[in-house]
Amino acid sequence: MRASNKRLTLLSEAEQAALYEIPDFDDDQRLEYLTLSDGEQQLVNSRKSISAKVYCILQIGYFKAVKMVFRFDWEDILQDDIDFILQQYFSEQQFDKEVITKYEHYTQCETIVRLFDYRMWSKDYEQLLYDRAIQIISRDVNPQFITIELLSFLQKQKIIRPQYSVLQIVVSDVLTTERTRLHNLINKTLTLEMKSEFEKLLLENSTITKLATLKQDAKNFKARIMAAERDKLLAIQPLYQIAKVVLPKLKLSQQNIHYYASLAEYYTIHELRDRLKSEQTHLYLLCYIWRRYQQIDDVLVTAFCYQIKHFNNEIKEKARDEFAQHAVNQQKEWTTIKKLAYFYVDEQISDEAQFGEVREKVFAIVPKDELSKKVGIKSKKSQREVDFRWKTIDKIGRKLRLHLRPIAMALEFSSTIQHNPWIEALNWFKEVFSKQKTLTLDDCPENTIPRCMEQFLLKTDDKKQVTLQAGRYEFWVYRQILKRVESGELYLNDSINHRSLNDELVSLAEKDKALKQLNIPALIKPIAEQLDEKFAELHKLWIIFNKDLRKGKLKHLNYDEKNDTLHLKKLKKDDAEEVQFNFYQQLPLSDIVDVLRFVHNDCRFLSVFTHIQPRYAKHEANIDSLIAGLIAQAMNNGNLNMAEISDIPYDLLQDTLQSRIRLSTLKASNDILSNRIANMPIFEFYSFDLEVLYGGVDGQKFEVETPTTKARNSKKYFKKGKGVVAYTMLANHIPLQVELIGANEHESYFVFDIWYNNTSNIVPDVVTGDMHCVNKANFAIMDWFGCKLFPRFTNLDAQRKNLCTGNNLSDYEKCLIKPKEQINRQLIEDEWSNLQRIIATLGLKETTQSNIIKKLCTYSANSTHKALFEYDKLVRSIHTLKYFLDPKIQRDTHYSQNRIEAYHQLRSMIAQAYGRKQLIGRTDTAIEISNQCGRLIANVIIYCNSIILSKLLEKYRAEDNQKALAILKKISPVAWRHIHFMGHFKFSDQNSIDLDAIINKLILKFDGVLDD
Repeated sequence: MRASNKRLTLLSEAEQAALYEIPDFDDDQRLEYLTLSDGEQQLVNSRKSISAKVYCILQIGYFKAVKMVFRFDWEDILQDDIDFILQQYFSEQQFDKEVITKYEHYTQCETIVRLFDYRMWSKDYEQLLYDRAIQIISRDVNPQFITIELLSFLQKQKIIRPQYSVLQIVVSDVLTTERTRLHNLINKTLTLEMKSEFEKLLLENSTITKLATLKQDAKNFKARIMAAERDKLLAIQPLYQIAKVVLPKLKLSQQNIHYYASLAEYYTIHELRDRLKSEQTHLYLLCYIWRRYQQIDDVLVTAFCYQIKHFNNEIKEKARDEFAQHAVNQQKEWTTIKKLAYFYVDEQISDEAQFGEVREKVFAIVPKDELSKKVGIKSKKSQREVDFRWKTIDKIGRKLRLHLRPIAMALEFSSTIQHNPWIEALNWFKEVFSKQKTLTLDDCPENTIPRCMEQFLLKTDDKKQVTLQAGRYEFWVYRQILKRVESGELYLNDSINHRSLNDELVSLAEKDKALKQLNIPALIKPIAEQLDEKFAELHKLWIIFNKDLRKGKLKHLNYDEKNDTLHLKKLKKDDAEEVQFNFYQQLPLSDIVDVLRFVHNDCRFLSVFTHIQPRYAKHEANIDSLIAGLIAQAMNNGNLNMAEISDIPYDLLQDTLQSRIRLSTLKASNDILSNRIANMPIFEFYSFDLEVLYGGVDGQKFEVETPTTKARNSKKYFKKGKGVVAYTMLANHIPLQVELIGANEHESYFVFDIWYNNTSNIVPDVVTGDMHCVNKANFAIMDWFGCKLFPRFTNLDAQRKNLCTGNNLSDYEKCLIKPKEQINRQLIEDEWSNLQRIIATLGLKETTQSNIIKKLCTYSANSTHKALFEYDKLVRSIHTLKYFLDPKIQRDTHYSQNRIEAYHQLRSMIAQAYGRKQLIGRTDTAIEISNQCGRLIANVIIYCNSIILSKLLEKYRAEDNQKALAILKKISPVAWRHIHFMGHFKFSDQNSIDLDAIINKLILKFDGVLDD
C-alpha cells in the first residue's frame, strides 16, 4: 500500500514547496517575520550561543510564516536572512556558524511551538486525522480536496502538520475504506436483475453501445433530436428509478455523485465492462444515470419552453402580416362601397329609372359573383388580429404537434397547487394520445377554458352542437404550462434547474443550523438595528443631495431645472493607449510556448494538472503535451490540427486532454496564477482605492464550433451561427473567474454566483457592471454577503424612478429631485426569518445560486419575494444617491468596466488566433474547457507582463520618480503585441526568456520616453 501511496499525488509541486520547504523571504517578509516580539525575544535570549540564538530566530520566523519547524544546516539558509538577523540583533557580536545539536534543535522546536500555543505532530493525533478525513470524504472524495481540508483542520486545531507521506497514507486509507464501504453496499443493495439492467448499457448493439448513445448531447431543439432525447429518457427511466432507491442508501453528497458520474464519462466502454471491478462500474453507472436523467429532463423542459416561444413569435409575425393584408383589402372594399353608395345620391339617375339599369352599372364596378361573396354572410363580424393568430395555429397545427407533443408526453410536472387543472389536462392528453384518440369536449378538464376563450377554442356546427377545436386547445394548454413553469407554479422533481424553489431552499428546521456555519455580515446585527442604520443613512443622503444640487456644488452633474432632467458630464479621455503602445513595442517578440514555459518555471502552475484518477497515475504530466493541449483548446485549433503543426503526437494530446485538462484543474491552475500576480507589487499599484478592491463583471459573446443546447442564435453577434456568453469577473486586470452561460440568459442572475464562488484569494469588495447586472434582488443579496454592487449607470435620469425613501413622501415636497416610492419597512421585518432562509441557501453553495436568483426574480411574487424586493430598493437607493453625489464612485466604476473590456480584447485575440472567434468542443463541458483554457493563456500573458511591470515599479519607487510612476500606472498588463501566437510549434527546441536582459534594455528606452 505504501508503494502505491507514493503515486497518490495530493499536492502540486508548488503547494508542497510552500508547505514543506524553508520559506524564501523577500525584504518585506524579513521585516515582518524576523522582527521579534517581547515573548519571542525572551525565548531567543534563553539560548546560550550566538549560533543557537540566530537558529532560534530563524525557526521563529519560519514558523510564523508557514506554521512549520525545519531541521536545516547553515548552507540551506539564505545569507540575506542571516545578515538581517545579525544587523538587527547582534550587530556588535562575532558570529560563527556552529553546528546545532539535535538536542538544541528539538528543545527549540518544542519551546517555539508552545509559545504560539501549537502542538507538535505525534502518532497520537493520527486517529484524529482519520476521523476528520472520514467526515470530509462524505462531502468530496477528491484527494486534493481532502488534503486541503485536513491541513485546514490541523491549523484550526493548532497541530503542526505531519510529513507529506503521512497525509498520503491517511488519504489513501480513507479512500480505500470508502471504496470498500460503497462496494459492500452496492453488492448488498443491487439485485442480480438490477445489475443485469445496468450491464445492458455496456453491450454493443450493432456498432455502438447504449451508454455511448446516452453520452451524446443534443445539438439543438429540432424535432428529430428532441425525439431522440425523449427516447433516451424513457429508456433509462427504469434505471433511474433504481438509482433513486439505491443512491440515498449510499449516502453520497451531490459533489461525489457528480465526481463518480464524470468517471463513467472518462472511462471507455471496454474499461467499464472488462477492466474495472463490477462494483466500481455499477457505482459509476448509478451516479451517471442519476445525473444524466435529470440533465435530459432539463433539456426537454428547456426545449419545450423554447419551442412554444418560437412558435408564439412565428404565429404573431404571420398573423400580423395577414392582418395587415386584410386591412389593405378592407380599405379597397371601403373604396368600392363608397362608389356603390354614390348611386344613391347621383342626381343624374332619375327616381323613375329602372332598378335593372342601376344594377348593370353596379356590376360594371364589382362583378356579380364577387359581390355575392362579399354580401353573402349576413352576420359577418369584423376581423381582428387575434382571429388571424388562431387561424395561423390551425395552419401550422401539424408542425406544432410534431415539435411539442412528444416532449410534453415525456415530462412529469408537479405543482404548488393541489389538483392543478393544467396538469390534469396534460395527463388527459397522455391518456388520449396513447390510445390514438381525439380530444373531445365531454372529457375536457374543468377550468381550462376561460369564458373569454370559448369563441376561439369551441365551435358550433349547423346543428348547434358545441365541439372542441382540438388543435387550438392543445396549443392553448401548452402555452399555459409554459406560463406556469416560468412563474414557478409548475416544476419537475427529477430536475437540476427546474425544481421547485421550496425544494432549492434549506428547510426551516435546518435554517438555524446552517446560519451558524456561515460568517455572513447580514446576520451579525438584528434586522431592526440594520434597518435603523440604513434608513437613517438614506434620509441623510436625500437631504445632502438636494442641498448640494440646489447650491450647484455637484459640478459633475448637469441638472436642467426647467425640463427636470439630470445627466452626467462626460469623462475626459487620457493618453493611456498611446503610452501603452510606446511601452510594449519595445519588448522583444516572444513565442507563446516560451512564455508558458517561463511562467511555469516561475510559479509551477502546470503542476496542478493531476490525473483524473491519481491513485492509478504512474507518470507525472508531460509539460510539453500539457502546453500543446492548452494552446490547442484555447486557440480553437483542436488536437488534430495541433498534432499536424507541432512535434507532439495526436494520441498523447488526446490522453492529456481526457485525463488531465479538466474544469477543476484549469480553475486551480488559474487560481495559482491569479494569487501569484496579486502578491506582486504592481497589483496594489493598480487599485483605485487602497481600502477597497474593485472587481468588474461583464459577458463576452463567443460562437461555438459545434452547437449545443446551451448555444443560441443571435444575428447581431453570431449571424447564422450559434454561441454562448463567457461571463467574467476581473480585479486589477486579473480574470478571477469565468462561467459560460447561454446567450439567452440574463447576466444579472450570475453576478452573485461568480463573486461568491470565486476560488482565488482575491476577493473584491465592490463589483461593478453594466446595466445587465441589475435585477430586483442583486443589490440586496450582495449587501447581505458584504459586497457592494456598483452598476455603471448610463442614464442618470432613468435611475430616478428607482429612488425610494423610508420616510413619508411628503417630507420631500420641497426637494428638486424627489423619491418615487416609500419602502415598506414592516414587510422586511415581518419576513426576515424567511429571508434568512434564502441567505442560508445561497451561503451553503449546495445549489446553483444563479438558478435560485433567477427564480426569486421571475417567479410569482409572494410576501417573501416582495420583502426581498423592498430591501433591494433600500440598498439600491442608497447606492444611487452616493453615485450622484460622489464623482469618484462614478469614475472608478467607469474605469473598472474599461479594464474588463480590455481583457475581452485579449481574450478575443487568443480565440481567433487560428481563425474565427469561437470555442471548440462537442458538449457543453468541452466548450467550457475550451473557454477556461483561453482564460489560462490570457492569465499567463498577464502574469508575464506583471513581472516586468513590477520590477519597473520597484525601480522607480526606489528612485522616487513620481513622473515615471504616474506613467507606469497607465500601462496595463493586458497586452499581447509582443507575443507570437501562430506558427509551427517545435517543443523539442526550448528558448528561455531572459527577463533581466529584457528589463535592462527596456529601462534605458523607457527612461528616454520619460525624459521627453
